[in-house]
Amino acid sequence: MNSDVQMLAAMAAGNTRWTAPRTAEEAEAILLKLARPFVSRPVRPRASSRSAQNNIHVHPRPDADDIQQATNAVRKFHAAYEAIPEALIIVNRDGKMTLVNSQMENMFGYAREELVGQFVEILVPERYREGHPSKRLSYFNNPHIRPMGAGLELFGRHRNGSEFPVELSLSPLETDAGPMVVSTIRDLSEKRKADAMTRRLEARYRTLVEGLPAVTFMAALDEGLNELYVSPQIETLLGFSQKEWLGNPILWYSQLHPDDRKRWHTEFAVTCSTGEKFNSIYRFYSRSGKVVWVHGEAKVVRDEQGHPLFLQGVAFDITQLKETEDLLRQLNQNLESRVLERTVELSTANESLHVQIAERERIEAEVRRVNKDLARAHETALTANRTKSQFLANMSHELRTPLNAIIGYSELLQLITARKKDFTYAADLERIEKAGKHLLTLINDVLDISKIEAGRMDLEMQVFHVGPLIDEICETIQPLVAKNANVLEVHVAEGLGFVEADPMRLKQCLLNLLSNACKFTEAGVVTFTVTQERLSAGEMLLFRVQDTGIGLSAEQAARLFQPFTQADASTTRKFGGTGLGLAITKKLCEAMGGSISMESRLGNGSVFSIRLPVFPRS
Repeated sequence: MNSDVQMLAAMAAGNTRWTAPRTAEEAEAILLKLARPFVSRPVRPRASSRSAQNNIHVHPRPDADDIQQATNAVRKFHAAYEAIPEALIIVNRDGKMTLVNSQMENMFGYAREELVGQFVEILVPERYREGHPSKRLSYFNNPHIRPMGAGLELFGRHRNGSEFPVELSLSPLETDAGPMVVSTIRDLSEKRKADAMTRRLEARYRTLVEGLPAVTFMAALDEGLNELYVSPQIETLLGFSQKEWLGNPILWYSQLHPDDRKRWHTEFAVTCSTGEKFNSIYRFYSRSGKVVWVHGEAKVVRDEQGHPLFLQGVAFDITQLKETEDLLRQLNQNLESRVLERTVELSTANESLHVQIAERERIEAEVRRVNKDLARAHETALTANRTKSQFLANMSHELRTPLNAIIGYSELLQLITARKKDFTYAADLERIEKAGKHLLTLINDVLDISKIEAGRMDLEMQVFHVGPLIDEICETIQPLVAKNANVLEVHVAEGLGFVEADPMRLKQCLLNLLSNACKFTEAGVVTFTVTQERLSAGEMLLFRVQDTGIGLSAEQAARLFQPFTQADASTTRKFGGTGLGLAITKKLCEAMGGSISMESRLGNGSVFSIRLPVFPRS
């Protein structure tokens, strides 16, 4: 027996330790040692009576032990390539498969006897078959080991014609029948699916994080607090781009207000030493030098052993809330000052005014009660800074109720002074009423946009015909149309379908568009059109508001639907408004399954369009 057969026989007899291969590389190494005697073994002539005369080399017939040892070695060889976790084939120079394992059958859907003796191109997708023989021949001309993951994008073809991604290794094998190549094949379908799922999850996570109305960040805890990640909202908050913020490790500290740095060091040290959640309010300077109030929350993220890894947190812009607090404080001080002045005047009045004095004292008591309500609302606003959900839960009641009271009592005082024909403070009372209503509108808009962004806006969806709603809207908007000497043209198509929406919120959206059109148009035409159109997404109801007003530039239009944003500062000064109406309208339309779009040119008016899906009727 030759040395290979002897080695196989020794393995079969147990003289050589046998361990099943754990990887394709280990199995391939074993196969390169074992395969040579069995892949293509030359046929040896048998001895004959004339062999000596014909100079034929006669091989002795192996004895029974040799045959048994060789048989056991073949079994070991079979167990070796069947134990390989990958699909395996051996291909000769002609491109025909001489050996395959069961993993090949499972991977490509062919039975073993259907593959052995066939050209390997049967496993290659049809789009690559024509050029494959030349590549195969080139490899045999220059044989070399090519490991798994060589950077090539390869595909296999299943028996049913489907294709799937693979990676393969190639190893040359010299045999008595000529050169061959051993190839192990790995199906990458599940890996590709897992990679795609991972990318989708990462993209979804990034979308969710970067869609939050706040700045999210991660910071390292070793060698100083260096930023590892900050969401793009940092540019909205402080005016610095994401790249600038991460590229300068001390930028955040240089923008921190000097008066707040010592307190930050103290509170952050407590978080790092005790693991307590970081929760505080600080001032930062924006790129333009403006002071921005920031409510920050952060926690230390630890590994499974409890070792700190990094700091993860979120930061909210509460500048508007701080400004609202200052405004409330100023209103409170003004009210107290006016009440005090009025009390002094009443105490020196004539006895004939005793009845009026008593009435005014009652009003003063009511104002003091309202003042206490405002103080409680102010205290509630301070605590509401901690979380946005608390802001939504408390501000709605604590601000609207006392403001309604102020508006109500200002109207009552106007009525009383009108009855008594004392108009000394009529202008002041009217200013209080207007300021209260303006503030109430601002708060309503802020609460609406906050609820929508927090996902807490509850819609009362109903299926209804829009005709009566259009009539109601047109009747409501008439005073605003007449205010700027405009003309309202209404066109409602016949046979409109039903829509599933919140009637009150749809009315709010349409009134907002119409009021904007009336506000920014003088002595012009506002056209309100309702039609039904077919889009790729299905049947849609189209509400179209067109005006002949001042229009918008492309730059102004690009930021029109952002909260607290108007065309420019001159627009705010001239026309007023909170800059929230269109942002709220956009969010409400999307929440009802629709959309809003805008077309405008500076000086040529604007067109706003709301589309809502038509409710299917059986």
